[in-house]
Amino acid sequence: MKIKLIIAMLIISLLSLSSVALASEHLNKAEIKFSTIKSEDKVKIETITLLLKGVSDADLSTDNKTLIVKYNPDEISSNMIIYTLTSLGYTGNLEKDTEVASNE
Repeated sequence: MKIKLIIAMLIISLLSLSSVALASEHLNKAEIKFSTIKSEDKVKIETITLLLKGVSDADLSTDNKTLIVKYNPDEISSNMIIYTLTSLGYTGNLEKDTEVASNE
């Protein structure tokens, strides 16, 4: 009985991992430009963005005030990312939104 339970749990784990891998193959990359941003806001903006469902990576360059976000467009849109940040006081504009190759 315990062996069947362990095997079932392993199968479920493998299926959930494979679905994550499949979902991560279809990503977009959004470049969001901010007019003003403080260097101390970097961690906060990246963390907020990473907490959004469908976002897999967020990197804010304080030098050129641009946030690069990799996200799954089936789960979230670039407009929703911008809306979330704007509602928290970080106003940005979408500069570019492109599909990412599966090996990037």
